[in-house]
Amino acid sequence: MSYTTEQLAILAAAVLQDRCAANRCLENQHLSRYHSTRIPAISLMDYIRRVGKYSRCSPECLIIAVVYLDRYVAATQIPITFRNVHRLVIVAILVAAKIRDDIYYSNAYYASIGGLQLAELNALEMDFVKTLNWTTFVRPAQYRLYLNEIIQRYDRSTARSASGEDV
Repeated sequence: MSYTTEQLAILAAAVLQDRCAANRCLENQHLSRYHSTRIPAISLMDYIRRVGKYSRCSPECLIIAVVYLDRYVAATQIPITFRNVHRLVIVAILVAAKIRDDIYYSNAYYASIGGLQLAELNALEMDFVKTLNWTTFVRPAQYRLYLNEIIQRYDRSTARSASGEDV
C-alpha cells in the first residue's frame, strides 16, 4: 500500500510525539542549538503536516527524516524533546527532500513555512549534516524497516483515534 504525504506526516508525528513525551524529563538537559526557549505553540502534528503540505516533499521524505533524526540522536546523545523537535524536523525534512526529491524548494521557502529566519535554517542545516557526518543515504531495506515499524505501531491506533474510536 502506498501512503500520501499527509498520512505519513501523521504517522511520523505520532512517532516523534511519543519520543518527546518519553523524554519530557530531559527537556532542560542536553541543550543544543536546536532547542527553543519555550515549547512552540503549534503542535508537532500540525507542524509536520504543515511542512509536508507546503514543501510538497515526497511521502518518503517524512520517513527518511525520522531515520535522520535517529542518526542525529545516536551521534549526539541529545534526546528529541518538545523543545528541539520542531527545528530538528524542519531541517531533517529539508535535507531529505534535497537528497530524495528531484524538485524541492529553496531554504528561504523552508524557513518561511517552518517559522525560522533563513540564516538560522542555513546554520542548522550545516550543523545537522556535519553531525550526521554527511551520511544521508538511506538504504531501501532500512527505509522499509522504518516504514513497516511505524505503520505497524501507529497506523491502526492513529486511524482509530482519527475516526473517534477508542484506542
